[in-house]
Amino acid sequence: MQRDTAQRGMAAAAALGLLAGACSGNSSDPNQPSAGPSVEVKNFAFDPDSLQTPVNTTVTWTWNSGGTRHTVTFGDGERSDTMGSGSYTRTFTAPGSYRYHCAIHPVQMQGVITIPGAATSGPTGDTAGTGQTPGGGYGP
Repeated sequence: MQRDTAQRGMAAAAALGLLAGACSGNSSDPNQPSAGPSVEVKNFAFDPDSLQTPVNTTVTWTWNSGGTRHTVTFGDGERSDTMGSGSYTRTFTAPGSYRYHCAIHPVQMQGVITIPGAATSGPTGDTAGTGQTPGGGYGP
């Protein structure tokens, strides 16, 4: 009788182990945001200033500017706070070309995030409805 109980217990433990393994596998759901590359905000530049990454990737901007205050400002109105240190993240959920700049230093500090894919153009020629034109402008 003890032998039957032990065998049942071992079978139950094995089944639970298989079930736990099946449930905890690497989830690669393409609809879930994934951590991605980072851009350094330093001196008066974004490094790198051009980045290509897949859809549903979160990009992190990290300030290393010695306290000089900057922003990450997109043409669609989304922007970071004005900061001298810290970080800002944005998840890119649609293909397109996302141009950004520092609102304080717009000539010196510009960058672009490119999300490859079949982007559609809106009525003003903006890429993926972002308010940003493919030619580099910041909307109408």
